[in-house]
Order: sequence, then structure tokens, then C-alpha cells
Amino acid sequence: MRRRWTTHEIDRALALYRAGLPVTVIGRVVGHPASSVHGLMRRRGLRRRRRWEPQDDAQLVAWKSLTQIARELERSPEAVRKRRQRLQQMEGARHGTD
Repeated sequence: MRRRWTTHEIDRALALYRAGLPVTVIGRVVGHPASSVHGLMRRRGLRRRRRWEPQDDAQLVAWKSLTQIARELERSPEAVRKRRQRLQQMEGARHGTD
């Protein structure tokens, strides 16, 4: 059976989340699984990831290195790589090359 969150655990988890710690670390600190931490944040309406904007997508399709794009967009290189790959797949599907 799952253990309920205490007020102290919720406050601590929210503070750590806002400080940018990963949910896995927060979970270890407060004694709840990462999936529970993620659910708590979602129920509180908190989002860690910013939505991709059209100008972000324009940067991705320009011929720049992933590291340079990540730095300019303040995103991780892995997030940039995945988004670029998705945009390329969508472009290929539009032109029937996918």
C-alpha cells in the first residue's frame, strides 16, 4: 500500500523541484518513488519542460551543432537531438519520404 505524503514531504519536494533537482533525487530525499514525485508536481500544475516554440524549431533545422543550439536555446543537447529528429521525421512524412 502506498504511503501518503505528509505536508512536510510535499513542501520539501516542491522546494527541491523548484531548485531544479531531478525527481529521482527528490524521491530519495523525501522517501517516495520518482513516479510519485512526478505525479505530485503534475497535480500541482508544475512543468519542468518549456514548450517548443516555432523560433526554437527554426534554430533546430538551421545547420548548427547540437551543442551550439542547446546553448542558445538553454536546453540540453539530448533534448535538442530528440526534437531535431522528430522535426526531420515530420518533414519526411509531409513529403512522402518517411
